[in-house]
Amino acid sequence: MLKIRFGSKRSAVLATVALTLLGGSAHAMTLQEAVQLTVSTNPEIGEARASRLAIDHELTQARGLYLPQIDLRAEVGPEYTDSPTVRSRGDFNGDTAWPRWNLSIVLQQRIFDGFEADSEVERQAARVDAAAYRVLERSEFVGLDVIQAYLDVMRNMELVNLARENVNVHRSTLSEVQRLVNAGEASVADSQQAEARLRNAEETLISFEHDLEEGRITYQTIVGQPPGQLTMPAPVIASVPLDLDSAVQTALGGNPLISIALADLDVSQAELREAESVFYPSLTLEGTASHGFNIAGQQGDESRANLLLVARYNLYRGGIDSANRQEQIAHIGERQERLDRIRREVEELVRTSWNTMESITRRIPVLEQEVVAGEQVRQSYREQFVLGARTLIDVLDSENELFNSRVALSSAQFAQIFSRYRVIAATGNLMNTLNIRVPDEAAAVARENAGGVHQAHVSEVPLGNDYFR
Repeated sequence: MLKIRFGSKRSAVLATVALTLLGGSAHAMTLQEAVQLTVSTNPEIGEARASRLAIDHELTQARGLYLPQIDLRAEVGPEYTDSPTVRSRGDFNGDTAWPRWNLSIVLQQRIFDGFEADSEVERQAARVDAAAYRVLERSEFVGLDVIQAYLDVMRNMELVNLARENVNVHRSTLSEVQRLVNAGEASVADSQQAEARLRNAEETLISFEHDLEEGRITYQTIVGQPPGQLTMPAPVIASVPLDLDSAVQTALGGNPLISIALADLDVSQAELREAESVFYPSLTLEGTASHGFNIAGQQGDESRANLLLVARYNLYRGGIDSANRQEQIAHIGERQERLDRIRREVEELVRTSWNTMESITRRIPVLEQEVVAGEQVRQSYREQFVLGARTLIDVLDSENELFNSRVALSSAQFAQIFSRYRVIAATGNLMNTLNIRVPDEAAAVARENAGGVHQAHVSEVPLGNDYFR
């Protein structure tokens, strides 16, 4: 009768996993630390931060429209003059050319520009806030990538150790079978079957090791350094909304993608007001002071100064202004539709994330029972095999089924952790949940500091008779 000594190594593999996760590297990093490091150094977030800073300077340029414009002008060169004044002097015979120079300073200050400067400041402020929300959105997005990479490395480490245990079990089985074959107590077919199962277990181990290395590469690409000691993150179930409806409402009010779309809509509304500024008259304060020599044929020094209020009102520009206004109205409609689309996409993301989380949560108890049942089946098959009631193939099959169940349970447990983070990220609360300090560029306060963007209603703005402009 074929007798094989089996020994459970579940406790040994758990100890190995713990040592691998907690003591296999010189540097330990928690999930929160990994996310914080990435948010501070990741180039994708850095690109969004640089874009925000660039638009900050565009806002500064827009505020410059409120300030006076001062120009200094210098002229030098010959000047030919033929005028009644020159001809009346007689001595120049109505034809004179003299070297001249002139130095002048010109000041222009907007008094009223049809709210063009206000609209431009509001437009740039909305663009700044949109860029700020983009920094936050990238932080949330990349932060979720870090979490996935972090958990994938931990999961693959555990799967590798499960696969190593599986290889050791099959190697021990093959060794025992070969001993019995040599003793004439087992057939060569039994040895061949045990060896085939061992090779299959080794191939699975190689595949899992490949996945682990791929996971490490992904982690290093996102975080910027290889994974060190990884620790199981603290539970975040308390940060998950109580129900799906609450999650949807939280996302519609806090997801940065929606905030970006709202800011873009404010940009379009400000662009409409800026386009309408040309339908108002403008009033400018203009001052000039100059000093020159031989100006306009008058020999000698000359000084002038004036301070004028200048009003301008365009009467006709070939319909350009009217067409521009209609263009901006169309852009408002376009961005409103984009906002509606993004709201639907965010709601879909929340619902699918929630469904995944619920599905995995329901699967885990089933998988846990499957593992317990698999352990019982394996033990029963071993005992029955000793009594001759089961074949070696039955025993090997039970071992393989138990291994697959353990792999499925481990994968589901890590997937459950990630699914909770994914729901939190969909609502826009990932950084807050992890207590991550986001970049300063993520602060969206430009519109508030600019006095707030008017909420334009296109239907309230009459066309008037601007078709001619």
